[in-house]
Amino acid sequence: MKLWKRLRKNAGAITVSLLVIGLPVNAYFNLNSGIEQNAKDIIELKSEFKHLKADLSRVENKVDKVEVKIDKVEDKVDKIENKIDKMYDLLLELKRSEN
Repeated sequence: MKLWKRLRKNAGAITVSLLVIGLPVNAYFNLNSGIEQNAKDIIELKSEFKHLKADLSRVENKVDKVEVKIDKVEDKVDKIENKIDKMYDLLLELKRSEN
């Protein structure tokens, strides 16, 4: 009896977690459908998560590439900002020398 209670608790927690991350819950873990069907459902769910992890890895790689590009743009902006600051300082110096 304790095992069934633990199974129900885990099934409920997993179902809620699937809903939270936005995955469809296709009646996984209908504990009344028998052990073999539940085993098949768990194998299917593991397969879906394997694909999801692969998708997330690809997205993470793309994000990393974008972050590198953003860093390069930030560096260029910093260089331009430094040049503007130098130009401003030179203009101030020129104005002082005229007075």
